[in-house]
Amino acid sequence: MSTNALNKPVSQVAHGFAVGEIVKFAGGVYALAQADSFSNANAIGMVSAINDVDSFWVTQTGYVVDLTTGPYVQNTTYFLSEAVAGALTSTAPTGATEYVRPIFHADSTTSGFVYTATAELGGGLVQYIDLGSEVLQTAFNAMIGMIDVFPSTDVTSDGATITLTYEQDGGGDVVAYFDGGPVTIDCTPALTIALTAGTDAVPVKNYVYILKSAPTILTKSTVGFPTTVEFVPVGTYICQTAGTVQTFGTLASHSYSDDLWKDTTQNGMVHYLAAWIRTQPATWESGVALTPTLTALGPDTLTLALAVGVVLQLHEHTFPAFDTAGGGSTNLNTFFVVNDNAAAYTQGSDLFNFKSTAAGAAAANNSRISWVVWASISEASGDCKMFINLPDGFYTSDADAIADAERFTNYSIPDAYKGAAFLVGKLTYQYQTGGGGSLTLVEQVDLRGSFPSTVAGGTGISGASVHLDNLTSVAINTGLAPDTDGAYDLGTDPLRWNTLYVDDVDITFPVAHEFGGLEEDVSAYDGYILISGGTTSNIKMNWAAAVAPGVTDDSASGYAIGSRWIDTTADNEYVCLDSTATAAVWKITT
Repeated sequence: MSTNALNKPVSQVAHGFAVGEIVKFAGGVYALAQADSFSNANAIGMVSAINDVDSFWVTQTGYVVDLTTGPYVQNTTYFLSEAVAGALTSTAPTGATEYVRPIFHADSTTSGFVYTATAELGGGLVQYIDLGSEVLQTAFNAMIGMIDVFPSTDVTSDGATITLTYEQDGGGDVVAYFDGGPVTIDCTPALTIALTAGTDAVPVKNYVYILKSAPTILTKSTVGFPTTVEFVPVGTYICQTAGTVQTFGTLASHSYSDDLWKDTTQNGMVHYLAAWIRTQPATWESGVALTPTLTALGPDTLTLALAVGVVLQLHEHTFPAFDTAGGGSTNLNTFFVVNDNAAAYTQGSDLFNFKSTAAGAAAANNSRISWVVWASISEASGDCKMFINLPDGFYTSDADAIADAERFTNYSIPDAYKGAAFLVGKLTYQYQTGGGGSLTLVEQVDLRGSFPSTVAGGTGISGASVHLDNLTSVAINTGLAPDTDGAYDLGTDPLRWNTLYVDDVDITFPVAHEFGGLEEDVSAYDGYILISGGTTSNIKMNWAAAVAPGVTDDSASGYAIGSRWIDTTADNEYVCLDSTATAAVWKITT
């Protein structure tokens, strides 16, 4: 039987094979391979074990032992025979119609490494790669912790116990891969395990897996997956009480389908990983610096250049240099305005010609216009593109444009560009109509490395760099740095706190009074507030008295020098000149 190999159990009535023979798969059946034609030479592996006359194991790649078709010569590469079906030969075929297919490398007389290489016609110079044992072992190690087929998991509860059930999708056993080779996990009947329940307020996360050391059972943990032993992950399951799970199910079930393949209609794990990566935004790695060039001509021109860079889809690609000063004749000197009201994807080379909102409203004198530049990466430079997003509105001041409290700036990238597009930068200019029209740079923001979903909304606020919505960084202009938790140690004196509310988002920042100020709670004061020497005091007023003040309207009653008194009956005003208790002095001012 093979070890450290990719094996597949096969059922085929009266197969007639022997251990060590090379087989192909065509027309729904397995047959002996032979290097006498291209179709016959498309071998898929070696028969490594015989169960009975109707079933056997085929090793597609990896290490095999106990071969009875030898003896083989140690450290020798063997080719598919052109003369005998299913046989190996140490001499590469040379005939013009014969195919060279290296498929086995012996490390002893009865063992070696199975691998598959592309079949090449003989009769000429033939080059092939002898992978050798070390490369094959490394390739096999990458499969440790995976299973051969798509699994099925189900979590149920009877109100008392939460049970996880595990088997092959559609029923049956699962083959797991460990460093000692494939291991059949007996899932007939399906494996089960009781999950740990939490409370409704404090749910418990269960980590379920199959250990190499205990491959016949499911194992769970409420701490995490193992870190020092081999295992096959089954999934994680967040459970409240058994009663709640019975009614509502788990809070979250994340079953791991780390399968080499599912069936002939679906690909395996490596394909899934690549497909998931391709659904993410393209990843900027270096370069692609944005350089706007403003030329004062009355009207002005504003062209854009992008430097050479490196951007990843799944694979790394070179982004070519762009410069729209070339006039919009090729993809490398043209940008596309995605949301132009006149027509989507309008081509251009001068940003001055696109001074409107996405709805078509033209910029007026002193309008602040914010354009967002993004690009798409392709394998061929001719398919790389630069795009422009028009804003949804304009501001009339630099501070408002930078803060973008109304969220006029459009950072979005259409879903169709997932995996290929990335943000480059934001340009904000003041537009003035005089002299044929001119632009003045207000702000340029580098967006390289940002994801479209993380920069929607305002990008800043006056006096601070505050990113709203999904952004989490808050840098306050106080010279303070955040600690390891991202919080600011603002101290006590002389800092005080204010809170700004923007669309239900509260942003708290300090206000420092370096030369004295409101250093106490004045919410209960009635009258004027006196600020003196960095302290505050309350100057009491009486705005609706029916009589004139007397000597007892004094400091004991809260009055002080400077207090005012309005006699609404006589229509007179008084000011306090002395607030001494029982001897107050008031002077009429009318």
